[in-house]
Amino acid sequence: MALPEHEISQEPSKNWLCQLKNRWAAQNTTGLIAALGLVIAAAIVANSMVYIKTATSHVMTVTGSTSQVVDSDWATWTGNVAAEAPTRQAAYAKTQHDVGQLKIFLKNYKLHKDAFQVVRYDVIPQYARFSNGNEDTSNILAYRVNAEFKLGTPAVDQVEALSRDSGELLAKGIQVNVYSTQYMLKGLDELKIPLLGKAIENAKQRAVHMAKQTGNGVGGIQSASMGVFQITSPDSTEVSDYGMSDTSTRSKKVTAVVNVTFELR
Repeated sequence: MALPEHEISQEPSKNWLCQLKNRWAAQNTTGLIAALGLVIAAAIVANSMVYIKTATSHVMTVTGSTSQVVDSDWATWTGNVAAEAPTRQAAYAKTQHDVGQLKIFLKNYKLHKDAFQVVRYDVIPQYARFSNGNEDTSNILAYRVNAEFKLGTPAVDQVEALSRDSGELLAKGIQVNVYSTQYMLKGLDELKIPLLGKAIENAKQRAVHMAKQTGNGVGGIQSASMGVFQITSPDSTEVSDYGMSDTSTRSKKVTAVVNVTFELR
């Protein structure tokens, strides 16, 4: 049976419209999938950036320090005994006599017999001088003999006392020239471990205080490095990049420094 004319004319339009809808749906589904993929990829990248940033910036590096005043456990006393005479033999004999007197003097302080030793003897000719002040090396007036000595002992009290009393030797005619009295810490290694522990505690206290200001907490230690030890007089504020080791005072302030990196949470 033949279709009415108006229905015949509308059939091609319906077919075309259906094809158009199908084509649009297919194209837009592909585009939608592609767009959705880009969104997902962007989200992954964004999340990765946040993670990386968090992993690298959620740490805090803090310097911690602690100090302790301690007493020296070793002392040295160095100098020389000098004598002068017209001949080498006479100068040497006088020096030997005065070194013997020094040893007798040291017995009053009950030091170990090996604490004192003569390091070397130096013989120095004493020349006449010309009117212009230059030495006349062809004319020796006398000889001077220096006996260099060193005393080292853990008996710090005794060294401190004899250093004060050494003027008595000059009163006896013994020419003693004292170079220095030095006080040292031979047991520093035993102090290092507890001091470093206290310095790390100090670093954590500082980290906790600073983290609170930003609403963070402090986690575990990520890394730590030890700085140089500063050994100074008790009232000193001096520091050095290479560390300090003061020997002029018996009491010493030992300062330990650490740099600690903490995780934040």
